[in-house]
Amino acid sequence: MRILYVAASAAMLFSSTAFAQVKQYGNAGTFEIAGTFTLSSSTSDYDNDIGGKQDRSETTITPSGGFFLMDSVQALVDVKISNTSVGDVDGSLFGVGAGAGYFVGIGTIRVGPQLLFRYYSREEKSDGTSLFKDVGPGATLGLAAKVPIGSGGILITGLNYDYLITQRKAGGEKGDGTVSGYAITAGFGIYF
Repeated sequence: MRILYVAASAAMLFSSTAFAQVKQYGNAGTFEIAGTFTLSSSTSDYDNDIGGKQDRSETTITPSGGFFLMDSVQALVDVKISNTSVGDVDGSLFGVGAGAGYFVGIGTIRVGPQLLFRYYSREEKSDGTSLFKDVGPGATLGLAAKVPIGSGGILITGLNYDYLITQRKAGGEKGDGTVSGYAITAGFGIYF
């Protein structure tokens, strides 16, 4: 009987779950690493000499990270990456964002607004020759819902509005313009 008691005590003592504390998502000190798929629709608007008004729809992959500075207040960073190919035209998008969000708890779900300041770069080429390149700063304003699952997973969904003030370089000419539009995001991540 003593051997059974010692074995049970040792199993409890050395078990990783015996003393594990599950961190509640949204509390101060919580890290988040995630990735989302973004379906966006945007309009770029430049002088007619440099490109006019163009509508675009695309899907991007957006790795992101966050850290709760205090309960419900999260510092955020993300990177938008996209590559497209239509006929002989190849396009690439790269964007970096940094900002914060305020996520209130509704049960275990966290919902709230987020604002990220962004740097944006898009280029399209045909047969290796640059057709145009857009670069510039902007911001993303959105509403996100983050649902913790299990003891370390998160489901993420959101609706964002992007507004960027960009400069287009095309064929040796430059022009100022804007890129704006809506995006729907869905993805998953982990927190610890």
